Amino acid sequence: MTGDPDRPARVRTLGCLYAVIGAILLVVVGLLLASVMVTGFFDRPAEPPKKVVAPTG
Repeated sequence: MTGDPDRPARVRTLGCLYAVIGAILLVVVGLLLASVMVTGFFDRPAEPPKKVVAPTG
């Protein structure tokens, strides 16, 4: 076998690197979505006050 003896270590290292980059991207996307949802929540107009109807009888 004349293959490169460091190949399995490099493949494992690249796989871990891709996994870390993917996890970081997922966290960033999640934080951006949360930021958009929170600002949308605070920017919505206030609900009009509900009238309380007294019971009759």
